[in-house]
Amino acid sequence: MACGRVLAILSTLLLLCWAIPALAGSISGGVRERTTNTPISGATVRLEQSGQIKYTTTTNSTGNYSFTSIPNGTYNLVALKSCYQNWGPSSRTLGDLTGQNIVMEWYPRLSGGVRDNLTNNPISGATVRLEQSGSIIYTTTTNSTGNYSFTCITAGTYNLVALKLGEHDN
Repeated sequence: MACGRVLAILSTLLLLCWAIPALAGSISGGVRERTTNTPISGATVRLEQSGQIKYTTTTNSTGNYSFTSIPNGTYNLVALKSCYQNWGPSSRTLGDLTGQNIVMEWYPRLSGGVRDNLTNNPISGATVRLEQSGSIIYTTTTNSTGNYSFTCITAGTYNLVALKLGEHDN
């Protein structure tokens, strides 16, 4: 009779183990900037499956991310960060994957100064624009030293225009 109980308990345990999916998958790595290899903190890293976001995490201060206890399967690894070109999707089949590093590229930046044509003095408060096909795409204003800066510019060809309305004598 004791053998029958033990057999029944073992059968129940086998049934439970068969019904619970394996949660053994993990994936980890780092997110770095392409040119400088600088860690990118605060990047969103996602695992997607069949076009749906399944898991999300954020890189830490050293640019590292980690997913643990993920059901085994095939996922697309995607990374996103403001002012960086999105990375992915890149297909990964989970088991225990380490060193899944992601390289992201910073959107172009443009900076410079606006100077008076005659005196070469800096012009503060000038409007600086980037235009495409006659449309204003980006605009900024020079600081007190006449300098300007654009960040997160979408790659393309632009016309750079600087304007400062002056006072006129009548």
